[in-house]
Amino acid sequence: MLKRSTDFNEINDALNIKNIDGADLFDIHYALKIRSYLNAYGAERDFCGFYITENGNGCALAVNSLMVFYGDFCDIPELVSFISLHKPARVELPKKYAEDIAGYAKIRRTMYKFPKIFSDSFGAGVNREPNLDGVYEILAEGFPNIMQYELWLADTSHRIRHGVSKFFTYREATAAAILYDINGHVQIGQVATKTDARGQGLAKHLLFSLGAELFAQGKTPVLYALDIRRDFYENLGFIEVGTDSVMIDNG
Repeated sequence: MLKRSTDFNEINDALNIKNIDGADLFDIHYALKIRSYLNAYGAERDFCGFYITENGNGCALAVNSLMVFYGDFCDIPELVSFISLHKPARVELPKKYAEDIAGYAKIRRTMYKFPKIFSDSFGAGVNREPNLDGVYEILAEGFPNIMQYELWLADTSHRIRHGVSKFFTYREATAAAILYDINGHVQIGQVATKTDARGQGLAKHLLFSLGAELFAQGKTPVLYALDIRRDFYENLGFIEVGTDSVMIDNG
């Protein structure tokens, strides 16, 4: 059902989103996440594999311990077998395929649109070219299960060099990233604040700074939040789009 492809154009064609105005926003972001890796690494890296369905209507990415799926997959048992064969630690795929997969736990997450902020008061003090060692220190406090430093640094610095991703910090205590910016769709992620600086509104300042800038450019920023962070974003006025599930290897 899925075959490995090293043809950039073939993969890119499989990621074309038909009728984008009517497309599910989750589907758009699955496709764009895969495309961001294609733009960053090309199609021929051993550790970053792209797979397409025989009819070209579905595409999958396998990179490090992550798999992401986009498109239509007619044979769900084969899809499950494909995932089981590769045994990634984390799987992101359209909701209609996120059924129970042996050995995986389903973790709900919510997509949020940013509230429209145009105030000039945001943006002051934001570091647009932070030291990545300092960024990792912040993220390590917010994400205890973050990948090892060397792997994170190699991937992050590569994506930054290729213009795919960009990190920002505020007061060297809060970090956030543009994970990709493609065709006006922007995903913000890796938002974290050092433990001793929480409760001071630093993340709000940084996120609203990024949101105001992106809205001024006519772009649509979104982010994902697990249930434990829903109250934080909703209290800041972020707008819920809907929910999907991330499959986490529980072995």
